Amino acid sequence: MKQLPLLLLAILFFAPYRANAQSDLDSLYHEGLQEMQAFKYQQALELFFECQRNDPFNPEYLSKVGYCYFQLGNLQEAQIYFKEVMKKDSVHVSSLNYLATIEEQMLDYRSALGRVEQLIGLDSTNSYYYRTAGHLSEKLGRPGKAMIYYQQAISLNPGDQAALVAYCNLLSAVGDLHQADSILESALHKQPKNLKLLYESAKANYRLRTYEQVLPRFEKALEMGDTNLVYLPLLPYSLSQMERCGEAVPWMEYILEKKEPNEQLHYFLGFCYNKLDSIEKSIEHYELAVEEGLSPNLGVYYQHMGDIMAKQDKHRTALKNYELAQKYGNTDPVIFFHMAVAFDHVYIKDKKRPLSFYKKYLANYDAKNPDFKAYAKKRVEEIDYYEKYIWKGNN
Repeated sequence: MKQLPLLLLAILFFAPYRANAQSDLDSLYHEGLQEMQAFKYQQALELFFECQRNDPFNPEYLSKVGYCYFQLGNLQEAQIYFKEVMKKDSVHVSSLNYLATIEEQMLDYRSALGRVEQLIGLDSTNSYYYRTAGHLSEKLGRPGKAMIYYQQAISLNPGDQAALVAYCNLLSAVGDLHQADSILESALHKQPKNLKLLYESAKANYRLRTYEQVLPRFEKALEMGDTNLVYLPLLPYSLSQMERCGEAVPWMEYILEKKEPNEQLHYFLGFCYNKLDSIEKSIEHYELAVEEGLSPNLGVYYQHMGDIMAKQDKHRTALKNYELAQKYGNTDPVIFFHMAVAFDHVYIKDKKRPLSFYKKYLANYDAKNPDFKAYAKKRVEEIDYYEKYIWKGNN
């Protein structure tokens, strides 16, 4: 009974001290919030540290320290503090979000996706979570799973442009180009001045080879004053495919001035200059395409250079280019025909090589060039007759 008055005295004595201490912590915390809102993360961190030192298990103090570390770029320390928060509060939403972001930046996509799926479990109506899960599934090489998440994101938020574009890119990647174009077209009706959707729709139509649909997308973008150099090459490439080379060349020359050249740009310039009978420029750009080229298209570039040389009656040079075209994987049967014609010009008397290549062409004929087939058959008959009745008779 004698201890009770002492306990009461202790409570009465320390109560004002505790109140003052809590008041000081609240003041430090609010000061930290003000520094944080002013983007002064180092100053805010020091204040939140002081709060956390006095109350080490407070989830809010821990999360604010983690947030400041995150903003200062110290992801490892931020991760430690957010994980401490999760030990105290396993459904702390902002900490889960930041841990997912940190783990993605650390390339730990599996752990990041696990965090986001936990967030989906907490709130299945949040489209942002589904879009993020789709993005992380793509990073993990799971396109099917990514598409399911993107679909859910779009169903919850039809205006989610990022999810819509990502979903359409996946559709295109699996060959469902018409579905991708249909979705983008529908989105454009609702947002006709959305540049991202305009360009993605142009890209989808280019892949579909509906080049005439690419042009109005760029006309709209140009009306809005935009010439995005990432997408702009699709305009002259489409014009080239439509053989409107006179319109395509100025655009490609403009792009060539503005950005680092690439093999595709040089290829289409070579193609267009050839169509415009500017042979020297055509060869120059085909050669530049070969220099830049790291793709399977090298065989195509050499084939076109061979065609140009053949038109100029430079048959030996043409043959070298056709041989390089085959070396780099061009299996177009028409190369056999062009090589046969070139050999026919180079070997005036000995017709074994041209005969061999005419026969190779006929054996691999793909029905694209009936005139070539007729000519090849005619030459085979003529060479056979020459060798059987004339050449042998003279020897």
